Amino acid sequence: MHLERAVGHVVQVPGYGGPCPPQGATHNYVITLTALKVDKLPDAVTRNATSALVGFFARSNSLGEATLVVNQGR
Repeated sequence: MHLERAVGHVVQVPGYGGPCPPQGATHNYVITLTALKVDKLPDAVTRNATSALVGFFARSNSLGEATLVVNQGR
């Protein structure tokens, strides 16, 4: 899964790298939890899948979503 950092570039590592707001400023992080109507996503979603692929399958199997916005700085 690719991660987008506060500076707008994509980090090419799987998983979540933690928050990294710009120094001296705050940044909004949007966290979305999706309830799925399936037990697991299709086998096409592997640990190397892109965020676009994961998002496509998650949204197409969604029962609903909850979103939290966290403002963090360093």
